[in-house]
Amino acid sequence: MPDDAFVLNRRTVERLARMLKRSERDEQRRPARHGASVSNPAHAFLIGKTDEAIAQFASGTVSVYGLDPGASVPPADETYLDDTTNNIEAFSLFGDVATGKWVLCQWVTGFWLIVQAECA
Repeated sequence: MPDDAFVLNRRTVERLARMLKRSERDEQRRPARHGASVSNPAHAFLIGKTDEAIAQFASGTVSVYGLDPGASVPPADETYLDDTTNNIEAFSLFGDVATGKWVLCQWVTGFWLIVQAECA
């Protein structure tokens, strides 16, 4: 195993789970806010596409996508979403993510975390 490898053991997973629960609990206590932006996330989730490959335990650029007001509902394909031209720096904890993959990112205590990614 390389010297810079990181082992995700049970203790680390439990610690991360507690951190996420605490963050969610704190978010529920705050009054609802409107007008989410990349720099001031109100709802804490964004959908985007990776602009570059992002390795596990690293961060990379994600283009933020938003709903196209003229698209059909329910969405027939990815044209339902438009590139907002906003970008975020997102951290990949769970695995490698290739370039151009759809991702769901969550705001967690000061940074964007990729919580779900499109399969290869």
